[in-house]
Amino acid sequence: MRMIVSLILFPLALSVMTGTLWSQTAPGTPAPGGPLPADSPQETAAPELLPRSDALPDPAPLYPNLSRTPKAGRPAVPADSMPEPTPYVSAEQRRIDEQRLEKIRALASRNPESVALLKLASTALSVEARRNYLRAYYVTVCMRMRQLEPRLGGYIRDFERDRIRAIGRSKDPRIPSTATK
Repeated sequence: MRMIVSLILFPLALSVMTGTLWSQTAPGTPAPGGPLPADSPQETAAPELLPRSDALPDPAPLYPNLSRTPKAGRPAVPADSMPEPTPYVSAEQRRIDEQRLEKIRALASRNPESVALLKLASTALSVEARRNYLRAYYVTVCMRMRQLEPRLGGYIRDFERDRIRAIGRSKDPRIPSTATK
């Protein structure tokens, strides 16, 4: 019973509140849509927030210059953005470079900052702390190697990537030995 009454009274109350059932105008107020008295402020036109569609410039294409062919005097890709081909390195030169890499790695690992990071890694209490110290150690060693021999940048980059990846893959990363060969 209570539900039926609420189902009937709710739409009725809603229509009364919106004024659709009875006119809700108070005496002295003009009817909606009627003329306004002279002393009441009149509504002004809303300011134009957006310019007309013909006033906007043409949108830039998403992929510029794909439909047009390059001009005859210019190449499609600038010459300075083209990567240079990798020069051929003989097996003998590669062996010499790898020997030099080992020598400068031994020198860089004796750097006081590297030794301190290695000591912190060996005394770390958790595996995660050991990993972080070892990453910092290899970054420091490789930075020093680049200072000693900038020509071997590619070999040093590969060495650094391999060591840091090995640290991340292992469950218990090993501390490299400080013994010299």
